[in-house]
Amino acid sequence: MRRLMPMLALLAACAPASAPPIETPAHVPPRVQATNSGYDVTLNPNSEAMGTNFDQPVDRIWPLAVEAFIRVGLKVNASDLATHQVRGRITLRRQLNGRSLSNYFDCGNEMTGSIADNWRVSVDARMGVGPGSTSATSVVATMLTVTATPVEGTSTTVTQCSSKGQLEAMLASTIRKLLAAT
Repeated sequence: MRRLMPMLALLAACAPASAPPIETPAHVPPRVQATNSGYDVTLNPNSEAMGTNFDQPVDRIWPLAVEAFIRVGLKVNASDLATHQVRGRITLRRQLNGRSLSNYFDCGNEMTGSIADNWRVSVDARMGVGPGSTSATSVVATMLTVTATPVEGTSTTVTQCSSKGQLEAMLASTIRKLLAAT
């Protein structure tokens, strides 16, 4: 590492002053819309609900969704049975479930590669289970707010990240597996 430091200092000195050191992804945050039934529905920028439909009622899917939330590596910090919502915050380094964080999140790149793989990544996850088109169906909606901060140095830079949808897909798949096993 000591031999690498002079090279990094030289590269930093040679970099043009106007060039941004970090490439950040285009990020349009989803919005949350309250429904008449009291459930929050997460919408993408095109105002389409982001979630997975299940042919089972809310009360059947809710405990499986909480279990799946934990199994995919997320931490439950708060859970509300009355509204069928769960929240969790976790800080990660390099991997989740044995896979590089860049498989799940786009935080941009720097000279050494993907920011998601090299920086400290914080994930604020929210999941809600609400009624589907009928009382016999349900929708599991997930919203991830992801940021990255440098691990070394004194920088207070915070980079907004976007989800690639892999963690949400893994959550839905885990719910389906748990449903099939019961």
